[in-house]
Amino acid sequence: MRTSCLSLILAVLFSAPLFAQPTPRRPTPDVGVLLCWNNDAEQALGHERTLLTAVGRVVSLDGTTRTIGIRSEKCSEKMPDATCFGVPGGLMCRLSGIERIVQAAAWIAHRYQTLSPTNYESFWRADREYVGHAFRYADGVETDAGADRLRMSNSAGNSSPELLLEQLVEYNLAAILGHELSHAHDENCPIASKSFVEESGLFSAIVRDDLSGSMFAKHSPSPDEVVADRCGMRYVRAFTDYLKTKYGTQKDQYTQILKRASSDMLAFQMTLGWRKFEQLPPGKYGFFSLDAYLYAPYRAILFSSEVHDSAGNPTICGGSAEIIVQSIQTTYKKYEGAGKISDQILALFPSGVESSWNGKPWTVDSFTCNRAQ
Repeated sequence: MRTSCLSLILAVLFSAPLFAQPTPRRPTPDVGVLLCWNNDAEQALGHERTLLTAVGRVVSLDGTTRTIGIRSEKCSEKMPDATCFGVPGGLMCRLSGIERIVQAAAWIAHRYQTLSPTNYESFWRADREYVGHAFRYADGVETDAGADRLRMSNSAGNSSPELLLEQLVEYNLAAILGHELSHAHDENCPIASKSFVEESGLFSAIVRDDLSGSMFAKHSPSPDEVVADRCGMRYVRAFTDYLKTKYGTQKDQYTQILKRASSDMLAFQMTLGWRKFEQLPPGKYGFFSLDAYLYAPYRAILFSSEVHDSAGNPTICGGSAEIIVQSIQTTYKKYEGAGKISDQILALFPSGVESSWNGKPWTVDSFTCNRAQ
């Protein structure tokens, strides 16, 4: 059983060079984390409980990390053009990138608080573009006073909305930080146990599809980035195991919404970017793939499937299904391949997705999760 209790972690604020050699007064932490900022408002986030707790819990999911050294400095000093970046011995992340996830999660958690949904289906149908609104709020394009209050409550998961906020953040950080921790350890994932998508064969199948041109054009992603994604999925699995250990395996409405909403957030970011891009108008997003990685729809399929695990069918539905289908269609137009979607991938989606691809109109029922209720 993995130990992920934050009481076993010592978070240290240190001012020596990042990942410095041990000194008599301050031993080197197991993992170093540099959180960089661009202005005074961002700098204050380096001391914010929700953000730091989430980073600490995710980094500790390997079960061996006991001490985390955290340093904050201006991004212009060392930070490359990335949201997070793995370096030997640790991570470098933009506070603005992590705060974007926290803000989007706060919007979703407040929406959950307001609607009191009976299940994910009713939550999603109330606003099928909710995850887009969440990130528009995070990017400063939309306002929501209730989400503002929830974000600033700082009360450590004492209610369902606060708990949902924290756990949405941690699922998202498990994906991105887990990926970068592979790079930080010379492409050796700190978690050796396999993810759900590895055990099911989905990971290998999608890598083969990417290389062969089965759906999109033949492609040769960087092996290091594919391995890092695999590590990110292992961290997602580890967080799922942590939740099961702490809260049990009951499949109540909260757990269902947590998993589906986390899947939706990851699908959005895997296909539309982990940060807003300045070349696009505020609040506008575009589907794209980076050449070094698996095609973006494949990455979204894998991470969405990993979050959902084996918690009933369909594996991908609702917001995730809509985002991924749009991403597949956009990617195919730009990188045309054989256009073959394997039965293994189709089986992850509601049957209506296949029917609509075969000519039936696209409707809300094409993406319904009702089969899982």
